[in-house]
This record gives sequence, structure tokens and C-alpha cells, in this order.
Amino acid sequence: MHLGSIFSSRFLIGFLAILCLVGAATVAQAQQLWTDRYVSRAKCSGHAGAVGPERHSKAIQGHKWPHPRGSGIEFIDHNARGINAFAIGRGNTKAMRARLLNAAGTEAFTRLDFEGRGGSSPSFVSAIVVESVAYAVAQLRSSGAVSAGDLQAIDQWVQRLLRNSAKRAGSPDHKAAIATAHVLWGAAIADKRRFSKGYRQFQRVLRPLRSRPYFSAKVRVNNEVMHQVVHGAVVLRRNGVDLFTARNGKHTLHDAVAYHAQSVRSAGARKLRTSSGADDQARSIMRANGWGTHLAWIPLYLSHYPDAGAAGEVRSLNATLRRSDRTPYYGRQIGIHSDCLYGRY
Repeated sequence: MHLGSIFSSRFLIGFLAILCLVGAATVAQAQQLWTDRYVSRAKCSGHAGAVGPERHSKAIQGHKWPHPRGSGIEFIDHNARGINAFAIGRGNTKAMRARLLNAAGTEAFTRLDFEGRGGSSPSFVSAIVVESVAYAVAQLRSSGAVSAGDLQAIDQWVQRLLRNSAKRAGSPDHKAAIATAHVLWGAAIADKRRFSKGYRQFQRVLRPLRSRPYFSAKVRVNNEVMHQVVHGAVVLRRNGVDLFTARNGKHTLHDAVAYHAQSVRSAGARKLRTSSGADDQARSIMRANGWGTHLAWIPLYLSHYPDAGAAGEVRSLNATLRRSDRTPYYGRQIGIHSDCLYGRY
């Protein structure tokens, strides 16, 4: 082999090794979730207020409307009120701390109830509960309102929820939710090891982009994946890991967001299904809030990429939706009121 070729090969290997080390160091330093930089006070005020301890069910079921008393879905919604209140300076840290410790101490939502075939998954809802708890804990930590002992008790509870979230996790949006929950929780408690675990899971979620600019050919299913992927990628970016611009084979996550925004605009208000099953109800995703069928990932993306990446396509989608729906973006499937925490864009 030619000496120049040997040198080039060794240089390339060394260069790649350095890149890997730099990437690993970046992930290892990631410790931040909560910031008020993107908060829109006007969009927070309609769904904000202190919510203290409540009685929660030990069993967790899939999504239902209206929200059953003591359910995981109710917990997410009530938690969002407390998180929003904190974001605009009206939060009650004592009430939030007591709320989380009560849920942890009573082992809330630690028993999965699948209720039979079809319908929303309780293990998926478990992941979304973790995402919600992550923001609440991050806010408490930022104000010094939670002790090391409190964090240990809450973390033990969250670890049970995370283990449960992995059960019957076959769909792409479910796998994305698990990865995002790990990323958010690791950032919330400044745990580098757990954050890195979520990062590795997230990289696996992005593998479909190696060959195509979408996660599912079905627009509604792709939208459900996009909820989680945009959320997790935004938190990763804020901690120094920009997966939006990183190329996965042929495509970047920016490409996937642009493609999806175009697809949703093309679908318009048409009612779409996730499967061909008789029990699958067709719904429109051209909505600002809801459970699975909503576009509440839009402020998450635009807050971090107001003018770059796929911003043009996302702003066009936002304008299309706003002609028929002016309500704030609030997707409970994201775990937060996104137009409150990320509505400044």
C-alpha cells in the first residue's frame, strides 16, 4: 500500500475517533431542561394555576376523554397548569413538591391496565407522565425547592414508570416517546448517564431517515412520531447535541420536519386513520390541541429554528392552521403546554 494511503487511512481513523470523543463529551455535559427563554406569558395565562396533592390511581390506562378522575391523563393536564404557573412567576413550589412526592409515595400509575385489544396504550401514557414530571422537577430544582432526598424518592418512582413504558412498545411513536422521556428525565435531574442512554435510544429512533425523509408513510402516524422526535431533539440541541442538522444517511431531521409539514398541509382537514382496523377512528390532525391528533410540536420547532432549517415550511403550516384554529398549542401527548413554554418564536 502506498505510504500516502496508509497515512490518509490512519488520519481518517484518528479524526473519526476524535469526533466520537467530542460527541461523547458533549452528551456527558448535558444537564439542562428547564429555561424561561422561550416562554410566552400571554399563551400561558389561560391554563395556569397551582395544583397540590391529589388522589391518583395506582393503575394507569390509555387515553380517554373526558379525563377520568385520578388518571394519568388528568395528572398530565393538572401538572401542566402548575408548570405554566411557575413559568409566568405565579407558581407554588410547595404545592408542586407535595404533589410529586405524594404521587411517588402512593406509587401512582405503576400498574399497567391494558383493558384488552385496541385503544390507547397505558405504557405509552407512562412515558408521557415522565415527560411532564421532568419539567416540574426541573423547575423545582432551579428554585432550590427540592432536596436530594426528595429527588431520590421521585426518581425511584419515575424509574418504575420508565420500565413500564417499554412494555408492548411496538409502534414508532411509542419508541420515540420512550427515548424522549429518558432524555428529558436525564436533563431534569442532571444525570449524565441517563441522559446519554436517552441519546443513544434517540439515535435508533432516527434510523428510518437513512433512506427516507419520514418515519411512517401514513401522515397521522408520522405526526405522532414527530411530537416526540421534535421535543426530544429540541432538548438535546439545548444541551449541545444538534440532531436536526446531523445527517442520517440521506436525510437530516430538518428534512423530515419540512417533508412532514408539506404532507400535513396537503392532507388539510381530511380525517385520517392510523391503521385499517375497524376500531380505528379517523381524525383530522389540523388542530392546535388534543391527544394524538394535533400540531403542538410547531412552537417547539420554531422556538429553536425561527428562520433556519424547515422554518419556512413550518410557518406555512402554522399559517394554514391558524385560519381555522386560533387556540393555543397544547398537545397532552407532548406532556406540556407547548405554546406556553415554547411559544416565543
